[in-house]
Amino acid sequence: MRWAVVALGWAPMKQNVPIRIRAVVGINSGHAMFLEAPEKVFVIYVDDHMGRVLGDFMEERKHPRPLTHDLFHHTLLGFGVSLRSVVIHDVRGETFYARVVFRGQNEVLGTEKVVEVDARPSDALALALRCKCPMLVAQRVLDEVEDRTDAIEQYEREMREREAGDVDLDA
Repeated sequence: MRWAVVALGWAPMKQNVPIRIRAVVGINSGHAMFLEAPEKVFVIYVDDHMGRVLGDFMEERKHPRPLTHDLFHHTLLGFGVSLRSVVIHDVRGETFYARVVFRGQNEVLGTEKVVEVDARPSDALALALRCKCPMLVAQRVLDEVEDRTDAIEQYEREMREREAGDVDLDA
């Protein structure tokens, strides 16, 4: 367990929480990526291209040529490095920050080497989907973001109704 200094002494830091991408929904200005944690769903907005890439990776669609995230994944494998996890570790206003955690072998000492690299959350999550590694959010970020569970449930309900033919699309 990690520890942090607080005003009155030492206290355990809150840990990272697992998340999954529940949906990537097209909107007027790009895509809304709904991320689900055990206690709430929150949204990160991404551009149109990243929204399509994330949707493709979620549905495990194959492309005739490798995408940039495929290239990066294959490069990692070629060097014997794996993606350990991605963590959305900070939010300032509506801007989220992520880190990608890599694991490899130290050739000299023969020990494991862990390297963390800053990344856009959309790129980090696309890599996590491609490499099938854990996606996490810092508890303090989760505490700050708005719960959008109602919005995604309403969207999913509307999609089910449309698929069932219960909604007049011209209305």
